[in-house]
Amino acid sequence: MRKVEKINEVLKRAVKKLDLDKRFQEARVMESWKETVGRQIARHTQPIGIKKKKLFVRVDNSSWIYQLTLHHKTEILNKINQGAEKPILKDIFFKLGKIEKGKVKGIR
Repeated sequence: MRKVEKINEVLKRAVKKLDLDKRFQEARVMESWKETVGRQIARHTQPIGIKKKKLFVRVDNSSWIYQLTLHHKTEILNKINQGAEKPILKDIFFKLGKIEKGKVKGIR
């Protein structure tokens, strides 16, 4: 006779086996960007994707790239990785570009 399992246990195993937990975490990083970095930084930045544990962020001017790289990058990485079993991100790359209001680009 087969053992009856709770659906949440079966789903947890399936998510882990399919490596979906990592993708869910990455999606959360993208969607919670404004809450993670704060309103002021969010106004000048836009996360555009994650690839191989590297977050790529579009920034609207070079002064902000300088500030983010020198003063905020480590703090942002720590906030994102805080509470995760394994680090979600290894690095953040900032690149100059136009911010598309209300849009979050894809992952991977």
